[in-house]
Amino acid sequence: MTLLAHHLDALPNGRFIVQSHGAVGERNAQIFGRDGRRRRSFAMGRAIEFMMADRQNNLWSAYFDEGVYVDPISAAGLGRWDSGGNQLWRYRPPQGVQHIDTAYAFTCGRTP
Repeated sequence: MTLLAHHLDALPNGRFIVQSHGAVGERNAQIFGRDGRRRRSFAMGRAIEFMMADRQNNLWSAYFDEGVYVDPISAAGLGRWDSGGNQLWRYRPPQGVQHIDTAYAFTCGRTP
């Protein structure tokens, strides 16, 4: 499947990720090798406001309300993935704290 790139970021070893808007459940993220060939694709969720790779080879996605209220993948508002497309973590608000409705800013630091 060809994507209309909405987000793009570099990964270690010369790889890169391209993410596009898509329907719920659609494989809207693709990882390409140094040679430009697609290595894998996976569903990263709908309505991604920010997508970024960190230095530990994790991918982060932060969503806005159009995805949070519609797509189960996007519902957490913030998620972390490995470069194989497996979701490693998703935000779960502590009791008494509201969920993430929309991400307005985003940055990555070191992950534990």
